[in-house]
Amino acid sequence: MRLIFIGTLCIAAIALAGCFSNKNAGPLFRAGDEQMPEFLGGPAVVLLTNFPGYSARLDTDIRRPYSQSVVAGPLLHRNGRLVFQPEEIVSKKRAGAGMIFIWDANLKRGWAVSEALQGYAPVTPPVEITAVEYDAEAPFSINVNGHPCHQTRAKVTRADGSIASYRIWQADDLRHFPVRIQSDSGGKQMTLNFSEIRLESPGEQLFNPPDGFVKYNSPVALMNELIIRETTVGQRTEPTEVGPLPANPANIYQPPPATPY
Repeated sequence: MRLIFIGTLCIAAIALAGCFSNKNAGPLFRAGDEQMPEFLGGPAVVLLTNFPGYSARLDTDIRRPYSQSVVAGPLLHRNGRLVFQPEEIVSKKRAGAGMIFIWDANLKRGWAVSEALQGYAPVTPPVEITAVEYDAEAPFSINVNGHPCHQTRAKVTRADGSIASYRIWQADDLRHFPVRIQSDSGGKQMTLNFSEIRLESPGEQLFNPPDGFVKYNSPVALMNELIIRETTVGQRTEPTEVGPLPANPANIYQPPPATPY
């Protein structure tokens, strides 16, 4: 299942954009790469899961921690579940070195998955969404990402009562698929652009951590283990269940504080 999972995802990516880009050199693993992107872990996720199964290329203006690269890559959806692999953290040195993020909107939980470590770690949402409201679409059509679109707005209410607003451009020729989503107020500022859209459900096997992968306590523990292995020359051990981290080990970092939505 390990090879099937990543291999199938890469096949899906090939169909979308020639598989993942391998332009970046440098360390295989970087602090912050284990953090789930804002559009999966924040209120915008509800705008990505209210459409039937699809696969698409996603380009954003979101920058990864400690990196000038923007987040981009294939996004797959099936029955309220999403899987995304940022292509900018896929290493040229080793295929499958980057992280894969899975989010299940039905269960309100997700996972960060590492093929290099053959491990995964649970991710919980920072906020709970209680309601979504859509305003009437604009009466005029404009061209966005190569599609005739009408613009609408969405308000996402969170459990604390705060509201995040978004502008959405829905393609008239793709059953109103949201080819662009842009934050308006009350949430992380970001723009999501979709292209190479296929309105069909990807395979079921892509939306859960692979059988046989080791569960780590947290994404930070997962990344710590990856960094230790990369910086320990010639050392390669089998993945094991992670317990408490040793005191002040070399190359261990503390994650940056989370920015509340």
